[in-house]
Amino acid sequence: MQKSSYLLLACLIFGVLSIIGGFLCYEQISVGRNLVASILLAVTFAWQIPFFMLLTLKCGMILSLVVSVFCNLVLACMMAVGNFWWMPFAIPARIMCPVIRILPNGLLLEEESSLSNPNVIIIGVVISLILYVAGTFISARVFEKQEA
Repeated sequence: MQKSSYLLLACLIFGVLSIIGGFLCYEQISVGRNLVASILLAVTFAWQIPFFMLLTLKCGMILSLVVSVFCNLVLACMMAVGNFWWMPFAIPARIMCPVIRILPNGLLLEEESSLSNPNVIIIGVVISLILYVAGTFISARVFEKQEA
């Protein structure tokens, strides 16, 4: 739980820096949308904490890091704009489309785009929360046995 609160804090700091950057560049996302985006990113990335803790335990830090970078950068961008947006690594990138109106590659989302559909937000959050609860339960069991 503590690591999840650090994730939320990091996302909120990133949101504040994004607001400041928007003022400096004269292009900005509204403060409300930025706050919502920061919270949604924390919620949709949180499932990765127990997942990568377990992966690191079983396979080592280097492999865990390589898998994380590949999945969060490559797979997420490729899947987020297609039919597989519901895959766990693609969810954060996909739900930013309707929230802050940008594509996973950073370009602005067109007004008429099908990616602006807000229905994906609820589905993505539910999938992420289920994965977080399941991953936390499983990792707690694994690390509990390791301590004994």
